[in-house]
Amino acid sequence: MILNGIEEIQKLLPSVNLRLDSTRLDDFMNRAQQWVSDEIIGSDLEDLLEIEVSGNDPHEALRLRVKRVIATKAYLLFGDEMNLQLSEAGMVVQQNQDMAAASSQRRDNLMRSLLERLDGDSDALVGFLMKRSGSGAPYDDWRGTEQFAYLTVAFLPTLKMLRQHLPFKSNYTGHWGDFHSCLMNISVGMMDVAGSYVSTAEIVRLRGLYREGNLSEVQRQAVFRLQSVAAACLMEDQLQATKSAIGARTIMLDNISDFPCFAESDCRTLPGVDFNAGHIIDTL
Repeated sequence: MILNGIEEIQKLLPSVNLRLDSTRLDDFMNRAQQWVSDEIIGSDLEDLLEIEVSGNDPHEALRLRVKRVIATKAYLLFGDEMNLQLSEAGMVVQQNQDMAAASSQRRDNLMRSLLERLDGDSDALVGFLMKRSGSGAPYDDWRGTEQFAYLTVAFLPTLKMLRQHLPFKSNYTGHWGDFHSCLMNISVGMMDVAGSYVSTAEIVRLRGLYREGNLSEVQRQAVFRLQSVAAACLMEDQLQATKSAIGARTIMLDNISDFPCFAESDCRTLPGVDFNAGHIIDTL
């Protein structure tokens, strides 16, 4: 395992105060590690980090970020089960002279804090890998994983980035798991809305450049608008999504050579209303 034993969890989560055989938590940590592998890092990086290192660790920074996510996710998994136990008398709460079960309010506050910690740590891990996975970077193979492709499908690889692009006064309360599960749906929404304004072919081309880290400044401006389209689609704000799509189109029209697929598409000239070739007509 990447994270081993209660001692390592306690270094990362000071509220963990357990006196038990660490093997009781192994399955929770295995499940949490599998979640991190499936959602973010992929199996190759998981295998790399499972290799024990003596002396200087070249992956220390990545390993720490992964451990933080695993520890928090594991805590969310085992928290309730460690609180309640099944006995001959049914479901019971374990108590001793030194400790008593926390109130539901304190328990809820802790769970909320852990979810927020998981949000931040997961975003930090994705951001770390985004910066260190370009051409020639130490984790460049990560950009070829299914995890990277999925995270970037809507140009919004982190929850923080999504929140930055939400329409004004939007009340999005989802956490990282909710955000991750909806990425494909908001990508489809973005394609449906923006595709008719800038062409789906151009969006796909820009997504390829975004994944490679090769966007020009003006292309980044257009992608910024497409990110806003995706965020508006999440909130089902059709008006804002359309405004952002028109904003992306305006940038492309003003810099047509930077957007060749758009330039060659039918979207470059949107159909208008023909009022009798400009002659005055009676519309009453």
